[in-house]
Amino acid sequence: MRFASRDSFAPRLAQLVPMGSRLLAGSAAAGSLALGWWWYRVTRAGVHEVAIPPDSALGQQVAASLGGSGGCASDAFACIVPLPRGVQLAALNERYMRAFFTSPLFRAERAILAAAGYPSTDAEIAVMRFDRPGTDRVAIFDLTSRSASSGLDEALYSWSPSGRTWFGVRDGPNAHSAELLCGSAILDVPAAPFSNAPLGEQLKGALAYSFWPLHRAYGQLLLAEARLRLPTGNSPPES
Repeated sequence: MRFASRDSFAPRLAQLVPMGSRLLAGSAAAGSLALGWWWYRVTRAGVHEVAIPPDSALGQQVAASLGGSGGCASDAFACIVPLPRGVQLAALNERYMRAFFTSPLFRAERAILAAAGYPSTDAEIAVMRFDRPGTDRVAIFDLTSRSASSGLDEALYSWSPSGRTWFGVRDGPNAHSAELLCGSAILDVPAAPFSNAPLGEQLKGALAYSFWPLHRAYGQLLLAEARLRLPTGNSPPES
């Protein structure tokens, strides 16, 4: 067996160093562009973080989870949209969920889920009214409840035994506006630190809490994409 001599290895290493530097520089540039694009879309849509309404379907489940295992990874975001004359909150929520599930970004997620055996199509979503719990489904997202109360129309989806996604539309700051809401939660996660929990629960907690910052950024962008696809006054929606 022949080994490369030190003299022949040094030139190869000298060639690899610039290549690695260019790769790192390219990755940094791509990351900066992605971050800038995220900031632009989220800012343009006016997305901001809000508290999960405690009386909402998601708020009640989060409260129950916090009172049970003591832990829960959750978030909620909102943005203001014009409320077209004559359009009720329930109708706007239907448009909002359809825009969310058919946005280009969520189409990419649906494609991944379809490859995993959970297909869904734009045609199915186009005729869905999101008002049949136990029947309406988008990929792994099963509608579990749809309800309306004073000033809030909401829909709760489950995507695993402990995973929840929530959509809501409530009255805006004036009579001609409404607030779009989007929330998510992983229930029954051990509260950190969870060193005394069983190994399986420790892994669940570690994955949930480490994954959540990325999910928060993704959730804000999904809401921004849905909001920008809704018509606003005289401006047409984005395709």
